[in-house]
Amino acid sequence: DDTGLVEFAFKLLNGAFDILAFFYGYYDHCIHLLSNYTIPWVKNHETTKGTAKLQHFFETTKYFRHFFAFFVIFSKKTCTIQIFVVPLREIMDYRYLNIINSPKDLKNLSVEELPTLCDELRDFIIRELSHNPGHLASSLGTIELTVALHYVFDTPYDKLVWDVGHQAYAHKILTGRRDRFCTNRQFKGLAPFPTPAESEYDAFIAGHASNSISAALGIEVAHEILGDTPNVVAIIGDGAMTGGLAFEGLNNTSMDKNNLLIVLNDNNMAIDPIHGGFTQYLVNLTTSSCYNRVRWN
Repeated sequence: DDTGLVEFAFKLLNGAFDILAFFYGYYDHCIHLLSNYTIPWVKNHETTKGTAKLQHFFETTKYFRHFFAFFVIFSKKTCTIQIFVVPLREIMDYRYLNIINSPKDLKNLSVEELPTLCDELRDFIIRELSHNPGHLASSLGTIELTVALHYVFDTPYDKLVWDVGHQAYAHKILTGRRDRFCTNRQFKGLAPFPTPAESEYDAFIAGHASNSISAALGIEVAHEILGDTPNVVAIIGDGAMTGGLAFEGLNNTSMDKNNLLIVLNDNNMAIDPIHGGFTQYLVNLTTSSCYNRVRWN
C-alpha cells in the first residue's frame, strides 16, 4: 500500500547522503550540483540487485543530512522512487583536516605542516558556524594551542580539561567529531561543551564555572593514588580565570607536589572586555621587558 511505499522511501533517504558523498567526495564547489537518483522499489521490500549494490554507500557517511536537501517523487505506475539531492553547503577538500580522525593521525604530520592544518581548522569552524551559529571567537583563539596540545600529549591517556568549554571546538573536531560537528548545539547532536559522555577525549565537563584547575587537580591526585601517571592539563581562559573557584584551585594546587600543568589562555577578551586587578597584572606581565626577553630569546 501507499504507507509502505512512503516508509520505504524515507528509509532510503539516509542512504542517499552517502551516495552523494561516494560519487562526489569532499570536492570544492560542490554546492552547484543537482543529483537525480532513481531507485527500484518492490512491494515485498526485498532488497533488489540495485539497492544491494548501494548498501556499501549507505554505511559510509552518516551526517550528510545536515549538508543536503531532498525532494522525493513517488511513481506507483513504474514502481520507482526518484530522489533529488541538492547540496546546501560547500564541502571543502582540505589537505590535512579531512584525514585526521584522532590525535594519532595528527601526530603523523610534520611540525612544518601544522600551520596549514591550523588554517584549515580555522576555515572549517568559520564555515560551519556561518550555517549553525555557536561560540566563534573563543574557539578561533585556541586553534594553535589545541593543535599543539594534542600533538605533544598522548590523549586520551593524558587529560585535557577545558575552561571555559566553548574554547574546545577545535578539540572536538580533532578528536573524531569532525563529521558530526554540524550537529553542534542541536537536539541529539554534539554538546556545546566537553562532556565525558560524548567522548573519551573529554576529561571533564566545564562550562563557565572556572572549575578546570580544581577538577584537573582532582583527576591528577586520583591517578596518583591509583599508581598511574598521566599528564593532566588545565586550559583556563576566556574570563574563567576571574572566577573565585579558579583561585581556590590555585591555592590547593600549591599545597602539595603534583604533575599538573596549567595553561593560561590570556586572549584579552571574554564575552565582554575583562576589567580588574588581575587583568592589569597580566597586561603588566606580558608587556614587561624581562618576560619578553625570556619568551623570544
